[in-house]
Amino acid sequence: MTRGPWLVGVSLLLLAACGQPALPVADGPPNEPTTPAPTTTTTVWPPSQVEPDIPPNHVDNNAWKEPKDMTEAATKAATALIERIRPELEKLRAKNDFSLESTRRVLASFGYKEVDIQAMRVPLGTNAVPPPGAAFGFAVEGGCVSGAVTPDGVNLSTSGPVADWGCNLIGPTH
Repeated sequence: MTRGPWLVGVSLLLLAACGQPALPVADGPPNEPTTPAPTTTTTVWPPSQVEPDIPPNHVDNNAWKEPKDMTEAATKAATALIERIRPELEKLRAKNDFSLESTRRVLASFGYKEVDIQAMRVPLGTNAVPPPGAAFGFAVEGGCVSGAVTPDGVNLSTSGPVADWGCNLIGPTH
């Protein structure tokens, strides 16, 4: 008998056992089977939340859509401007004057001639008739003022500029 085939056979048997857990040692009589305790692993990401179905860089890639922060002083000044403009826009509303030109004249009387003014819109792909009204946005020191004059009321707000369009209103998109 040659040692070559016998040595190869034993080596294969030993290698087949590599990586296998050792047989458990029973504390009781040899006839008593031993069963390892079951183990389970659950991973929750992030803790107490469901993992979002977005790419890992989604927030960074969409940050350009978010308005920049305004300083406290800029917010205070823009809010004061809103309170001065509101009564004049309310006069337009009371007369049912929702024209773009009338809204532009009111804002220009406060020194804001570079104003993005648009007629009210409906969602793309609908056959609805746009409601009467004028929407607008313009830059002020350190931020933006935006709003609308419609039959339902005068809405005004402040925010920081958005990277891609500043204080202008966003156009129709898909």
